Amino acid sequence: MNNKKYSVSDLLLFYESPYAFWCKTVNSLIDKGKADESRRIPETESNVYSEYFIKKTQTHEINLKDHYLIKKEMTITDFSNNGTFENTLKSIKNKSQVIYQGSIEGNEFTGRPDFLVLNSNNKYDIVDAKFSKNIKTKYALQLYCYGYLLNEIEGYFPEMSSIYLIGDQFIEVQIQDYAEIFSELKSKFFKFVNNFDIDDAPHPFKNEYSNNVFADQIKEVWFEKESLELIGGITYKQVKELNQFGINTLKELVNCEVNPSNISNKTFSKLYKKANALKKSNKEIFFEINKENVEDLYAIEALEHGDLYIDFEWYPYSGELDNFFYLFGYFQNKKEESSFGYLWSDREYDEERNVKQFVDFLINHNVKYPDAKIYHYNHSEKTELLKLCEKYDYKNKKIKKIIDNSFVDLLKPIRNSFIMGLTSNSLKEVEKVLNIERIEEVQSGGQSMQYFENFYFEDNWDLKDEIINYNEQDCKNLYVLHKWLVNQKYLLKT
Repeated sequence: MNNKKYSVSDLLLFYESPYAFWCKTVNSLIDKGKADESRRIPETESNVYSEYFIKKTQTHEINLKDHYLIKKEMTITDFSNNGTFENTLKSIKNKSQVIYQGSIEGNEFTGRPDFLVLNSNNKYDIVDAKFSKNIKTKYALQLYCYGYLLNEIEGYFPEMSSIYLIGDQFIEVQIQDYAEIFSELKSKFFKFVNNFDIDDAPHPFKNEYSNNVFADQIKEVWFEKESLELIGGITYKQVKELNQFGINTLKELVNCEVNPSNISNKTFSKLYKKANALKKSNKEIFFEINKENVEDLYAIEALEHGDLYIDFEWYPYSGELDNFFYLFGYFQNKKEESSFGYLWSDREYDEERNVKQFVDFLINHNVKYPDAKIYHYNHSEKTELLKLCEKYDYKNKKIKKIIDNSFVDLLKPIRNSFIMGLTSNSLKEVEKVLNIERIEEVQSGGQSMQYFENFYFEDNWDLKDEIINYNEQDCKNLYVLHKWLVNQKYLLKT
C-alpha cells in the first residue's frame, strides 16, 4: 500500500474527474523529476471564471471571519499563513473558539477546513464557505472528509456541520449521510493510486468535461480515440449504456446496425446516424436532412422585411453579478439596409432600464411589422426574457403574446431535421456547415463573460467593443442560418 498521504482536494478531484486527477498526477511526477517533461499535460488556457471566483471566494471567507469576530464576538486563530498540523492540533487541544484554515491530518488524508468552530458541547463543528447559492454533493462530501479526519484526531465525528453560502446563508448538513459515498470513493481512489500507470489514462467521460482544467486535452483524447462523447447531444448515461454492450467508439457504433442496448430504437437510430455523419466528415462537414422528421424545417418561414435576430449576453452565475444581463443585441432585416442594434449595461442598475427599453422596442416593432418573426437560438432568449419581465413586473402579458406568436427557435430544425457530423448543435459548431469563419477576438459565450468580468471588476473599457462585436456576429449569423434553412427547405421540396 502506498504510504503517501493525499489531500482532501485530491480525493474530490478524483470524485469529479478521474482523468483530471490522472493528468495532475502525471504533471506532479514530472515536477519531481520522476517523468520526462515531454509527458506534461497542458492545462486549458482559458479557465473561465477562475480568477473571479478565487477573488470572490476569498472575500466570502473574510465575510464569514467577520461574522464570528464581530457578530459572534469570538476569538479567531488564523492559520492561513502558517497552518501546520502541529500548531493546529495545539489549538484544537486548547479549545480555541474558531480555527481558520487550520491543517488537519489523518492516516491517509490531509485537509484544510475553512473553519473549525467550538460548539456548546466543547466539540468542533466544521463550517466551509462556498461562493455559491446552492448546496452541491461535492460540498457535503468535503465536509464529511474533514469530519473523518477530525474523528481520527479527536475521537468524535461531528453530527452536523454547515456550509456558508452567498446571502449569509448557513445550511446545515447531516454529514454522516455521506458515509457510504465516501467509503466507496476512498476504495476506488486508493485502488487507482496504488496501481497508477502513467501510460494508462482513464477514459474521460462527458460528465467530466465541463469546467475541467484539462478540457482541451479531453477533447483531444476523444478525437484521437473517436469516442462516443463526440456525438452531439449524447448523454453520459447513453455512453455508459452503449459501453456495456462493447460499443466504445464511433466505428463500433456505425458497425452496429441493430440496437443491442436498452436505449430506445428512435434514440439509437439518431445516435447511429450522427456517428455515421461524424465518420464521413473530413475537411467539409457531412450533413443530411433527417427525412423522418422534417416538420421543424418545413415550419421555417421565408425571410420577411422586419425579421429580427436576437441574442443576449449575461452572467448566469451567483455572486455580485447574480444572473446579470449586460447586453441585448438584435439584427434587423430591412428593405433598405439591414442593421445591428444593442442595449448595453455598465452596471446592475442599468439592467432594468434596458429590459424595459428592449421590451418596448419589441412591442413597437411588432405593431410596425406584425408578420415579422423574431429568431433566436435555443430557448434561453425566450425563457430569460419572460423571467426579466416578471422580475421588473413590466408588460408581462404583452411580451408573452409576442413570444407565443412571433418567436422562432432556429435550433429546433437543426436538432430535429438534420443529421450533422458535429460534436454539438451549438451555433458555433453549426457555423462550420455554413462555412462561416469568425475573426473577432471573442470567440464564445464563455469568453464574452470573461471579458465582461474584466470590464466590470478591472474597469477595462477597451473590452466593451470586443464583446459587442461578438454579439453582433452572433445576431448576423442567425440571419445567415435562417437563409440557409429556407434554401434547404426549398431544395427538399423540389
